[in-house]
Amino acid sequence: MDAPTRERWRRVREAFGALIDLPAQQRAAELAALGAEDAALAADLAALLAQADAAGAPDDAGSAESAAEPAARRAGTVVGGRFRLLDLLGIGGMGEVHLAERTDELDRKVALKLVRGDLPIPAARARREQQILARLSHPHIAALVDAGIGEAGQPWFAMEYVDGARITDWCDRRALDLPARARLFARVCRAVQFARCSSRTAT
Repeated sequence: MDAPTRERWRRVREAFGALIDLPAQQRAAELAALGAEDAALAADLAALLAQADAAGAPDDAGSAESAAEPAARRAGTVVGGRFRLLDLLGIGGMGEVHLAERTDELDRKVALKLVRGDLPIPAARARREQQILARLSHPHIAALVDAGIGEAGQPWFAMEYVDGARITDWCDRRALDLPARARLFARVCRAVQFARCSSRTAT
């Protein structure tokens, strides 16, 4: 990798780290200011941030923080008649993700996503998305364990639980250099591409 490319990756990585946890309005303002200096870099960052949000990263740190308290109080709630919520793992734009365990004799923990109750998602669409996830089989994508729709019409997804870390923290702890980080990010992109292609094929 030549020097200009290394420098660009450094700028992308630093800017992404600075923007990812900002509230939506502040992030947009920062992107606009950056776009006035380097439109290509701002476009790359906007695409990366959109992918991170779609994957469940909070798009508004303030709203996520305010929502965390009532969500955390859901510990002990049974979802779908077979999963008991244990702990809040995170909050994103589409809903909450909880660590949960099965209520039957099978000793297994899952990451259970509860879609926000105020999102108007028709049951037919929710079941179609659940079917798409059920067919996904990729070594870098957590597998769907179970899914359903609650009595109030709130879709839920029980996914394979992976006790991991944020990719940036994982890289930092191992002191990965830029080429190694780029290779790891390429693997993530291939997994995202696989999921998107599978979704288009199914629809």
